[in-house]
Amino acid sequence: MAGIEGDLTIWVLLHDAVLLVERYTKSNLEAQWLILEYANKRHFTECRFSGGQFIDPRFWNAHHPRFGLYIPVDFRNSTVTRLRAEPTEYLLPEMLVEKLKELPAPAARRERHARRSMPPEARLAARAEMLEHVPPQLNQGDSRGAEDGRGYRH
Repeated sequence: MAGIEGDLTIWVLLHDAVLLVERYTKSNLEAQWLILEYANKRHFTECRFSGGQFIDPRFWNAHHPRFGLYIPVDFRNSTVTRLRAEPTEYLLPEMLVEKLKELPAPAARRERHARRSMPPEARLAARAEMLEHVPPQLNQGDSRGAEDGRGYRH
């Protein structure tokens, strides 16, 4: 679960971490939830694993029945396992496109699309309108200072 750098690296097992945290929470279940919350918020920077594929601590204890994905944590045996099951619903490509169309487009993308679809004259007018609100440059003089006496800063 966590390592201490130096000459000797000591890795704490999940089982031992629960026992340590349980001293302060007074409940085994609360200790487990606290460790999971800590892991899900990216506080575990290093984890040791063996066997198959590394499972990022951000996803420990995740379960998504729609997609048939479960990642249970067994604190007693200090293991995290990725389980795949039959998804409860299927999304065909056409359904996925329809779901994506329902999502609102980001504001910047909508504005960019609206500007591109404008005629060139309207685009220039909109750009000029945007530039009206830009303050004049602070330093319009030469490198020794501005005309109003302000010094040049890097």
